[in-house]
This record gives sequence, C-alpha cells and structure tokens, in this order.
Amino acid sequence: MRVILEEDPSRWTLVEALRLQNQRRGAAAFVAFDDGSTCSFAALDNASDACATGLQRLGVGPGDRVVIVAENSFTFLTAFWGVQK
Repeated sequence: MRVILEEDPSRWTLVEALRLQNQRRGAAAFVAFDDGSTCSFAALDNASDACATGLQRLGVGPGDRVVIVAENSFTFLTAFWGVQK
C-alpha cells in the first residue's frame, strides 16, 4: 500500500502519520514502556490493522463509538490505533 499524505502536515490524519512512520522507520521504537519493553512502528501498524479488521467484522464502522478500557500497554495502543483505522 502506498501512503500519500497531504502536503500540509496540519491536515494529516493519525493513521496516515503512523503508516508513513512505519514505512520510514519500521523497526524503530514507537514507544518504550516502564517494564523496558518497546513497540515498533511496524508492529503497531500491523497489529492495529488486524484490530481494525476484527472491528469491521463485528460490524463496527465509521462514526460508531468504541470504548477502550485498558492500562498503558501494547494492547491499549493496538486498540486505540485500530479504532482510528
């Protein structure tokens, strides 16, 4: 998939920005957690794509409200970004 961003960064969406960073930085750490574990741009982008697909299969679509109750973790980030997608 090719990502095309607006020339004006103020109009980028979160999803576009994550996908671009995945292409540019892939294995680089997106975030480091208190326990020392990290999450890469690629891992987050791929996991959140899978989450988004799962939500769509459950009938969740644009404009639907989704509540996420989770601690700071890879699971929370996956759900947060999956909902955005």
